[in-house]
Amino acid sequence: YQRRVHGNFFFSTKKKKKKQLLAGGHSFGQDRRRYRMVRDGAAFVRTFGPPPGAGDRDFDCPAGVCADGNNILVEDWDNNRIVVVCRDGSFVSTVGENLIKNPSSACVNAEGLIIVAEPENHRLQMLTRDDTFVRALGSEGTAPGQFNAPRGVCVDGHDNIVVADTYNHRIQVFSSDGTAVLRTFGTRGSGAGQLNWPYAVCVDRGGNIVAADTFNNRIQQFRS
Repeated sequence: YQRRVHGNFFFSTKKKKKKQLLAGGHSFGQDRRRYRMVRDGAAFVRTFGPPPGAGDRDFDCPAGVCADGNNILVEDWDNNRIVVVCRDGSFVSTVGENLIKNPSSACVNAEGLIIVAEPENHRLQMLTRDDTFVRALGSEGTAPGQFNAPRGVCVDGHDNIVVADTYNHRIQVFSSDGTAVLRTFGTRGSGAGQLNWPYAVCVDRGGNIVAADTFNNRIQQFRS
């Protein structure tokens, strides 16, 4: 999937298990065990994340990445945590250890809370940057406000939470505090507006919701 944050682009190439961030003349690549940065034109700059491990700068199957100001949040799937690093790769902190399981996606809202998608727990969690639990959103099910393996999350221009509810084949939109469901749309299928295992979601500058309609091999855009 692709996510844009402050003019930077994040790309996930699932089959190759890596990501790229294209920004300011640099590309950041994330493979199964490490995070690497190259200049546009493929001149190598640095790698952070050595062979697999659970140390401060180690990763084990990183599943996602997002920007938080000058920091980078890495969703460290098999280590069950978020690793926060500076753009130069220096370690800042970890978030969610002993709180989250297999994070696939994360974003940061206007209050500075980290919102994490946990597909295997069928929920989202909201955490502070200093690793304090705030609240959990959702439970396993098909009713509005429930999830089935949600894999993607972002916030829109009003700080509402937008979720790719993957195995329910739909998108859900919540209030900024997560307490109210504002909108749910999508059914399983291949027609216009239908979805088949959406893995990721973002919001463009026009406020439209853009979904990676993964098993339909397409991207769909929805009016907000």
